[in-house]
Amino acid sequence: MSDAAAGDAGEVTTELNRDIGLLGALAIGIGTMMAAGIFVLSGLAVSKVGVIAILSFAIAAVVAAFTAAAYAEFSSIYPESGGGYMYVANTFKQNFTYIMGWTMILGYPASAAFYLASFSDWFYRFIYPLVGIPQAIPYWLPGVAVLALLVFINIRGSEESSQFQIVVTTLKVVLVGFFLYGGLQAFNTDIVATSAAENVGQFAEIGVTSALVFITFFGFSAIATDADCDVLVERLGDDAAGDVESVLLPTAGGPHAELSREIGRAICRATGARAEVLRVVPPDGDVDDAREQAEESAAELRAAEVAVETTVVESDDVLDAITDRTSEHDLTVVGSTREGLLQQFVFGAIPEEVARAADDTVVIAKRNEGLSSQARYSLRRWLQ
Repeated sequence: MSDAAAGDAGEVTTELNRDIGLLGALAIGIGTMMAAGIFVLSGLAVSKVGVIAILSFAIAAVVAAFTAAAYAEFSSIYPESGGGYMYVANTFKQNFTYIMGWTMILGYPASAAFYLASFSDWFYRFIYPLVGIPQAIPYWLPGVAVLALLVFINIRGSEESSQFQIVVTTLKVVLVGFFLYGGLQAFNTDIVATSAAENVGQFAEIGVTSALVFITFFGFSAIATDADCDVLVERLGDDAAGDVESVLLPTAGGPHAELSREIGRAICRATGARAEVLRVVPPDGDVDDAREQAEESAAELRAAEVAVETTVVESDDVLDAITDRTSEHDLTVVGSTREGLLQQFVFGAIPEEVARAADDTVVIAKRNEGLSSQARYSLRRWLQ
């Protein structure tokens, strides 16, 4: 999907925001490659062709490298979320997207089910006896618990899931290091030579095993389609006429409000529109401080030769205060919020609620902050 989204009149259309960052993208890709493909398929491969499984992995890696190169090329041409589906949709005139869509719909859940089943099996074999879990407890229960945890983390957002992925991938690397250490301690050249001699001529089995372990390298699809960017979400209002003579800029501070000012400033300069910086404070809030911050925001616009005025409104209801002012403008540009998942579920995110309630066009801006900024914000919220 593109960075900007437009919805039909009266509707709000949102996009998948790309704020994972390079480290998060690498963690997702490497973590995918080091999933059950390494911890389970390597054993299956060795059981089929012995030490020649190394050759099967090498063949799969070569095929994956060409596929990854194609993904990288397509992701640079079509920098939109959607992966293979989007590439097929933009490349072929025929309706191959239907086939590709169903392939992804069936393929990804199957992969996830394979990973969870593998985890449940190994957990049942090793962790149950280790910690004394009764064997009567179904072996698949840990897999369901992990699934629920992953769903929760992904619902929280891409930044949260990428932070979690970085931690998990680091643990996987450490675990693989222990496996390598243990394997090298038991290395026996006679066994390796015997296994190689017995399996080197089984070309069909080597090919089948290569196809089996190809999934191990499929993390490149996640790496190729992740990128850093800021995100704009546009909602076209019922009364939108196309002409922009005035722009409302509600602000409450933060990086997203800063981006909304940048967008508003660019629009005002391009159209000659005037701007109004709006600050809403509760009745017992510091009005003077709010007015000072509004003036600081307005000063940035005036420096760009934009006609601007500031308004400070005292109200218990931020949503109503902003919505009331939108009726006096052709366009509202508002920064996204950092409200938690529970707050958004119960109360709704204020920018989206403004977009639904306003009669004119609303643009929601979200700054790509990267992982470090999000981590610092999460820490501040936890300490408060």
